[in-house]
Amino acid sequence: MILGPVSLLDCAVAGIILAHQLLFTAGLSNALDLVIRLLPFVVFKLPFHFLARYVRPRVAQPWFIAESTIFEDMVIRVVRYGFMNLPVKTIRVLLSKQFAYPLLRWRMFRSGHFRFPVHLQEKSMELGGTSTTGLWIKQDPGQEPDVVIYYIHGGGFALGSCYFYLEFLLAMHHLLRKAGFENPAIFALEYTLIPEKTHPTQVNQAALGYRHVLGEVKDASKVCIAGDSAGGTLTLSLLLELGKKTDGCQLNGITTLAVPRLAVLISPWITLVSNIHYPSEVDYLERDTLWKYGKAYGGSAVDDCTASPGLCGDGDLWRAVSPQRGYFIVYGEDETLAPDAETFIQTRAAIQDVLGFVTATSSLKFIKLMI
Repeated sequence: MILGPVSLLDCAVAGIILAHQLLFTAGLSNALDLVIRLLPFVVFKLPFHFLARYVRPRVAQPWFIAESTIFEDMVIRVVRYGFMNLPVKTIRVLLSKQFAYPLLRWRMFRSGHFRFPVHLQEKSMELGGTSTTGLWIKQDPGQEPDVVIYYIHGGGFALGSCYFYLEFLLAMHHLLRKAGFENPAIFALEYTLIPEKTHPTQVNQAALGYRHVLGEVKDASKVCIAGDSAGGTLTLSLLLELGKKTDGCQLNGITTLAVPRLAVLISPWITLVSNIHYPSEVDYLERDTLWKYGKAYGGSAVDDCTASPGLCGDGDLWRAVSPQRGYFIVYGEDETLAPDAETFIQTRAAIQDVLGFVTATSSLKFIKLMI
């Protein structure tokens, strides 16, 4: 199922849902605080950016701004402002199941889809001291999948949910069917966000989710693990965990598992804090804010490869945990994390299959794809 572009009516419905959720979860005072914070930006700064699109020569503008629609440009600027200036509790509402799911049902209804074309199932898992949940998207739950995408969402470890990505994942499932797979499945991990839990909880949860996926498909060669932004961090951390053995077991207590067929990294956050991160003008990820989230997640391990996989220089370990078909990495040249991805590709390409795909326009963490 692939829905059409977001319309102004969709935006109006989203505003109604968001207002209700803000009042319900954050309270009246926080909702008013949001309005006060956003008002100067919407009234003064946003119109200035709008005028700048037509005043500045096209060749002097970043590629994304020059090629985007007004709507796309304004959405990116609003999200960037929110990421930099709004409290995490407020932004969480926008990326939560309580907001994203009813908005998706509305968009489905508007497009003539009154039920999901696939089977959705929430799954809880627990092993030892680790527990987590996830969401299955299956074509035929009674049959073993012929391919499984194990997806780990981004959001700076502090934001996001698998339901915020659900429309994107449904489109991915549709394309897998179109590509010839008879019974594709997707499992999206719902890991614990910071500050409720910090590293290594999320890595352990990712390992538990992967163990669950292998229990369903029983063949690692049918599994592709994928993640965007912070989900890319957890994807690489999970792979490194698969190579850390203590008497045949992982350090987190879960039996060592086979590596997947392929790893797909979308705008990956490979090193939590690095001076090579690009101070982009168009990416909604502002570098200093990104580092703040990274330090909150990594804690005392922020400069250690256990939390920041880009710091791992053990070539033998990387070779041992490389997916069977290597890595496919996609990112935009104007993204904050672009140099991080480029460095990883150059380092790993000498010993593993790595295919990097650079888009002329930034992928911008799915926002452009979703609108």
